[in-house]
Amino acid sequence: MSLQGQIKFRITLNEITGKLLFEDISDTVYAGYASVIGAISISRNGVSVYKNPGFDTIISEPDTNIFAAIPVTFLEKEYTILKGVYEVNYRIVAVIGGVTEDFITTASYDFQSEAPTITVTRSVDYYLSKLTITDNSTYAINSGSFEPFLISRHLTLRPPLGIPADAGLAYDDVAEDVVTVGPDLYTNNYDLKIVSSLTYRLATWTDNDWWVIYITEAEYNDNFNIDYEESCITSCINCIRQLSERLILARSRSPRDAEYYERMIYDISFYYDLYLMYKSADLDASWPCEQIKSILRSECNVDITPSKNPVRIPATVLSGTNGVDGDDGATWLSGAGNPLASEGDNDDFYLKTTDGSVYKKVGGNWQFIMKLAVVGNRTIRTVTVSSLITTPDDIIYAEAVSVNVILNLPTPGPSLQGREFEIKAAILIRDVTVIPYSPASPSMYPGSPKINNQDSYAFKTQGDSIHVVLRNNNWEIH
Repeated sequence: MSLQGQIKFRITLNEITGKLLFEDISDTVYAGYASVIGAISISRNGVSVYKNPGFDTIISEPDTNIFAAIPVTFLEKEYTILKGVYEVNYRIVAVIGGVTEDFITTASYDFQSEAPTITVTRSVDYYLSKLTITDNSTYAINSGSFEPFLISRHLTLRPPLGIPADAGLAYDDVAEDVVTVGPDLYTNNYDLKIVSSLTYRLATWTDNDWWVIYITEAEYNDNFNIDYEESCITSCINCIRQLSERLILARSRSPRDAEYYERMIYDISFYYDLYLMYKSADLDASWPCEQIKSILRSECNVDITPSKNPVRIPATVLSGTNGVDGDDGATWLSGAGNPLASEGDNDDFYLKTTDGSVYKKVGGNWQFIMKLAVVGNRTIRTVTVSSLITTPDDIIYAEAVSVNVILNLPTPGPSLQGREFEIKAAILIRDVTVIPYSPASPSMYPGSPKINNQDSYAFKTQGDSIHVVLRNNNWEIH
């Protein structure tokens, strides 16, 4: 009977606690032995980190702890985790049938890992008065070779000073990758902190027992403002609320006034939707915003001057007396081609995503009314099925409603170096995945080229977007 080749151990490099942990994971191989004792020698780049006093001499108990028939050898040492080649030598002296066995198991690992960077997006829904914080970090390390085995994320959000204590906007707890707070939000300054504790399994024995573990922590800090006037949204919502209340009263008193308020609500809603479209396309939205402000000044009791003190942003819940439902409001439709006669109702709008053309349906027919000015003549395309991204595209909106959508990046070549694409998961009911293109097997590309040194990129949250740039044979995400 021999223990040679059966002894296994684990080394954990823990940056959070600043400790190096050694564990014997040999399990039941010591059964039947009269005694088992061991000694450890750990070095980095040839310099000793730790060594048992008896490692280089004859070993005698109690050099290690022995528990019943299956001993567990355990060492935890205060240590500043550094990069380098770690070599671990584990010497075992075991006695069975009066015969002593003495041998050393050795393993080494080139540790070059660094904590990843946290990337976060924030969005404010002014209708519902909610703030959504999304951690969309790629936590893979070592050129994307290792995903974290465990993620423990803690999010802390501190709202502006001076808001009511029961506002419910403070958050200080373990969190998922998406956290939503509100209603109701308040304006002014917020502090955000995310700390993610990450555990990676870096190397295994031949039978897949992990023997190198890396534990680290990534931190993100941000300070941002939610502005009462930001994006014209809150003022617009308050004005619509006031106009709707006047409309309810006018319907029972003055048909002319009711018609006037209906027109005002229609106008401000149109400019508001147009404003949102400009913003989603990353365009200058000052013109529709000015149209909104013009209506605010003339029709609504809304202060459009930002306040220095926190101001409550109420969620929009319109209410009034029971009565006959009003006409449906205008709806925005979109598509890559011209609108079809069968689509939409009168007063609906349609955006042609390939060139920014805007149409309105009047008397059952679509009428061209304007074209959005796309910065840099960017080409926008909406896809609903798996597609090849073509070189004229600049912005691609993926809508995965009933089927998974796979977007294939163009085959890299000299003419595409530095080429950029923006890809957004506009609807994520099903999966949206971006992969490098391979003419032979476009949906299962096995090797180079890569996207951020990986074979694919999968969107996790609806509304997320990535900006990819071709550098040599790798699509980099910026």
